[in-house]
Amino acid sequence: MNRPIDTYKYFFFIGIGGIGMSALARFFNLKKAIVSGFDRERSELTAKLEAEGIVITYSDAINTLPMLRIGTPADTLVVYTPAVPASNQLMKWFRERNFTLMKRAQVLGLITKSSRSIAVAGTHGKTTTTALVTHILKHNNIDISAFIGGISANYNTNFLYGSSDTVVIEADEFDRSFLRLEPSLAVITSTDPDHLDIYKDQEGVREAFLEFASISKKFGKLLTKINLPVSGDFTYGLNKNAHYHADDIQIQNGQFHYTLSFPDRERVTTSCQVPGIHNVENSVAAAGLCHLYGLTPNQISEGIKTFKGVKRRFEIILQLPDLTFIDDYAHHPAELEALLKSARLLYPDRRITIIFQPHLYSRTRDFHQEFAQSLSLADRVVLLDIYPAREEKIEGVTEKLIYSHLTCTEKHIVFLGDLLDFIKKIELQKDVIITAGAGNISDAVEGIKNILYEKKN
Repeated sequence: MNRPIDTYKYFFFIGIGGIGMSALARFFNLKKAIVSGFDRERSELTAKLEAEGIVITYSDAINTLPMLRIGTPADTLVVYTPAVPASNQLMKWFRERNFTLMKRAQVLGLITKSSRSIAVAGTHGKTTTTALVTHILKHNNIDISAFIGGISANYNTNFLYGSSDTVVIEADEFDRSFLRLEPSLAVITSTDPDHLDIYKDQEGVREAFLEFASISKKFGKLLTKINLPVSGDFTYGLNKNAHYHADDIQIQNGQFHYTLSFPDRERVTTSCQVPGIHNVENSVAAAGLCHLYGLTPNQISEGIKTFKGVKRRFEIILQLPDLTFIDDYAHHPAELEALLKSARLLYPDRRITIIFQPHLYSRTRDFHQEFAQSLSLADRVVLLDIYPAREEKIEGVTEKLIYSHLTCTEKHIVFLGDLLDFIKKIELQKDVIITAGAGNISDAVEGIKNILYEKKN
């Protein structure tokens, strides 16, 4: 379907409450289209959408459809997320009546065709890098639009709408979505195995990223992290052999200070107030993209210095003299390793406790040994029950698969419903407490914060 996206008058989103879907809904709402949608549950995001005039139903019963905000099959586009099951009654209703249905990625692809687009791909690192690119450009008065897979702390939103033709997009590899894009500039941050329910094995993941690389080089310039099994026009990393790299890295007052080097051998100092050596690396990726876009090294340096991060990415929830509480979205072994190594680097004399909620039965089955290896970098591991998300239970797959391979000093299995009671009982000395996971563990963060504060005061 190559019909221009701006020829549709009505948009209905099935799964409108998702971080990516909500951003698209807001994009078309701001373009004065008539927007409505469905989601299973109310949330902060859906409340914001409704406050902006978007009508949402929370039932897939046909009689709940806001018919006055849905046009004909000729002028209405139905956008859906792959997380919505095919059995959804609204999906069936639209299909039976020959409405045009597109996945979110297809719609993003149409947007990239009509704009100067910057796409950030990778199995991890892409949300922070997307937010960094967005902020550096905005900081330099470029009025861009952006679709971010998390809430930017600088702008308190996952979506920005601008008047220029530049769009920054987080390119999601789930369900091969990113292969729909036609970016002017792109980066690949990582190609670690993930989503093996889609790709089957590491080779399947690699082939998808090779295809994305081919598409990106066809339509523009591609930046890749050095030593990945995909090649681009330029490389980045902490390795001095990369075209864009960081060196002279030092920690001062909890911030990373370093020097950025560019392909023309120009060098500039900067600092990142978002903790983690992996975020230094993300900033180099963002610097490369912004330099290829046309910004100067000094403009890029100033943008990085003022970047506040992304909610749930090494987000410091509570900071007390002998206690730090961090919340993070990490849900892949490589992300957990980066998270715990960064925490150890910043707090070398602290006891580190990680409370981890595995996300998906399939991911737990495929990577339980790798999860255990990464988690064992902590002193104490509190393992929660698996968050299933879109999946049905897989026989024999439980959190015990990870637990049995843990080699840390202390380990516990705790159900999420019992977590706050568990936190009340743990002894605190000089501690770093980390919550991690992509499920509903975030619902417990405020309660944990309050308990930890009371225990220390």
